[in-house]
Amino acid sequence: MLDRVGLVHASSVGRERRFQVDQEQLARSAAQLAEVGAAWDARLLRIKQLAEDLQREVDGSRPQPPT
Repeated sequence: MLDRVGLVHASSVGRERRFQVDQEQLARSAAQLAEVGAAWDARLLRIKQLAEDLQREVDGSRPQPPT
């Protein structure tokens, strides 16, 4: 699988199959995954903020107990 997507290159040596990492492709893939991760982190933070805002609205609309 890694060979098919270009992250490693395979070569045969006798009965062995040796793999060499393509550092450039691996770095590009890591950068893309970091971008996707950052985008999801931003989305999840926004969802958290919305949920907290909604919770404050619900809490604010509840009658306060007498003191």
